Amino acid sequence: MILGLLDGVEKQLRPSAPKRARARLAEFRALAPAVRTTSDRRRYEVKLERFLQSAPYLRGAARRYLTPRAVAALHAATDAIKLASATLRKYRAQET
Repeated sequence: MILGLLDGVEKQLRPSAPKRARARLAEFRALAPAVRTTSDRRRYEVKLERFLQSAPYLRGAARRYLTPRAVAALHAATDAIKLASATLRKYRAQET
């Protein structure tokens, strides 16, 4: 999941973004497999979040990557709720 985020943000970076940003993303990617415990993962995620929020071009790339995925997840959740609601209504109708 984290590797997907890193790849997606890197793909969304503008060509004008500093090369150092891509290098830092590569550093985060290299560190990801070594993160094994929950506390290590939390520290890693905090550092990554700080990095992604540290510059406008990184925030923009993260937003461009995450927004379509968040919208798709919300639509899927809405569909699941509608299906569950219909199933519940059907179940309640059978009980009476």
